[in-house]
Amino acid sequence: MRRVLAMALLVGTCTMWQQGLQACGDKFFLVSRGDRFTRAYASLYPGTIVIYTGGNNDISKALADGRLQKYFSRAGHRVTVARDQAALSQALESAPVDVVMASLNEALVLLPRIDAAASKPTVMPVEGERDRNDGTTTQHQFTATLKTSDRINGFLAKVENVMKTRSASSSRRAS
Repeated sequence: MRRVLAMALLVGTCTMWQQGLQACGDKFFLVSRGDRFTRAYASLYPGTIVIYTGGNNDISKALADGRLQKYFSRAGHRVTVARDQAALSQALESAPVDVVMASLNEALVLLPRIDAAASKPTVMPVEGERDRNDGTTTQHQFTATLKTSDRINGFLAKVENVMKTRSASSSRRAS
C-alpha cells in the first residue's frame, strides 16, 4: 500500500512539474527549435575580405566555393571575390581591405601587388597537402597560414585573430 501511495505521489508531482517546463527557454530543447551552431558565430572584429580565385589549382577552385563566402558573411565580414588579377587590383583600390586569401602559390606571386595597396591588407595563404610536403613553404612571410584540412571554425578563428591584431595596431597608431 505504501508503494502504491508513494508511486501515485511521485506521478502526481511529476505531472504538475512538467507543466512548468514550457517556460524560460525550455522550448529550445525540443527538436529543431534551437539555433544552429553555424549561425551562432559572430565576429567581434568584422572586416573586409577579398578571396582571390584566379589560380588554376584545386585550392583556388575550393576558395571559389560559395559556402566559404556565406560563412564569412554570416560572421559579419564583407566578402569580395576576385576572379582574376584585374578584379583583385580593383578590389584593393576601391575600398580598404583587411585580409586577402589566395592559394599559397598565388599569394607568393601576388604579394608585391597586395603590399602596395594603401590599406596594407594581411595576406592569408591557403596551403594544401602538396604545399606542406614539398618543403618550400615560406610561412615566415605570412602572419597566418590556413590549411585546406582546417574546418570552417578554424578559418573563422584565424581571420578573427588577424582582425583583432589589425584592430589593436590601428588603435595604437591612432593614440
